[in-house]
Amino acid sequence: RRHGRLIAREMDLFAPPSWLAVHIGQNNYPEGLDPLIEHRGIDAREYLAKLRAGMAAEAARLPSHETYIAGLIGAAAAA
Repeated sequence: RRHGRLIAREMDLFAPPSWLAVHIGQNNYPEGLDPLIEHRGIDAREYLAKLRAGMAAEAARLPSHETYIAGLIGAAAAA
């Protein structure tokens, strides 16, 4: 809980991505960065900021939910 490190064990019920989803679903977030991140040779905050910006840019290019659903309904009606 303190650093958000997921430890994978051979007989775990879930894989690490699933454990992460479980923790996020329970609003269980790390209290701080894992100290090992300092030894990875990347700036985690900068990397995550770029990732977030890229995801926002892609999402902005997509149609709205309403437009997408209307297109599905229109396509189904035409079929």
